[in-house]
Amino acid sequence: MDLLANCEFNFTTAEHKGPLLEGQRAVHLVYRYTEALAAGTILVAQTIPGMQKFLREGEHFVGYSRVENLAEEIRPYIEDKELRERITDQARARISEIVNSKFFWSSVDLALGKD
Repeated sequence: MDLLANCEFNFTTAEHKGPLLEGQRAVHLVYRYTEALAAGTILVAQTIPGMQKFLREGEHFVGYSRVENLAEEIRPYIEDKELRERITDQARARISEIVNSKFFWSSVDLALGKD
């Protein structure tokens, strides 16, 4: 977590190796994205179906659909410190809500195959 806290941006993809059951992809990614957002970095992540259930693009993370557009998508956040601070503050607050909810942990347990 300390390493992430020293970064302003955290880039990730929606790529996952290994089996996931239907509906578990979003839970897996939210769990993975949680670390970056809780550390106060700007998460730059692919936009995937189902994500809006947990996080909103432009409010909690910087989304992209194609790597070719990535530089264009993050430019405003590089150039505007207020915008960076706003998205990281909103993301930290949202992640706190998610992590403190029973729904989140129930979803994680389901994804991990626990009862």
